[in-house]
Amino acid sequence: MKSSEERRQERRQEERNYEADVYYDVWRSGGDPDRVDMERVDESHYQGLEHDEAASVELRHQNKA
Repeated sequence: MKSSEERRQERRQEERNYEADVYYDVWRSGGDPDRVDMERVDESHYQGLEHDEAASVELRHQNKA
């Protein structure tokens, strides 16, 4: 049985991987990964969006500006 600390670390690693995938997808699509809104990415993750969908959301926001 995993401790709560181990579960917390696994959850945080999953979040980091998701964030990195969003950054990469934004970059690959010609967007600016430095302009990715981490709060919006976190919200996308919690809503269950795939990382490529979250990257599309970020690109739409960048194209509005």
